Amino acid sequence: MHRRAGVIREDARRMLDWRNYLGSWPIAGLAIATLAGYWLMPGRRVTPTVKLDEASIEDLIRRGGVKVQQPVRKESWLRNIVRMAGDMALKLVIAQITREMVQSDIQSTPPRRAPVAQPYFRGES
Repeated sequence: MHRRAGVIREDARRMLDWRNYLGSWPIAGLAIATLAGYWLMPGRRVTPTVKLDEASIEDLIRRGGVKVQQPVRKESWLRNIVRMAGDMALKLVIAQITREMVQSDIQSTPPRRAPVAQPYFRGES
């Protein structure tokens, strides 16, 4: 009976431990964390609109509230993924070329012989 109580206590402790669930279902944990991050992030900022009639433009100029900015171009996620893949491919090509150059250098270099120590003989006197 005492042993069963210990097993039940350990099972209850394991059921309340979030690391147990994360270890059992890592993909579900990642999905939940992604959704929570998406839900907690603030929404997009509302871009103020401006009337483009002459009276509104003159009023803005008079108040000094005219500020011309280039529109910020947001890159798409697909473009970023393609850029990362291109960077990885370039690194792999450079690594392969370097490896081949080192390998050809090793093969073309004759092996060096270690200097052989000359035995020292005492001359007879």
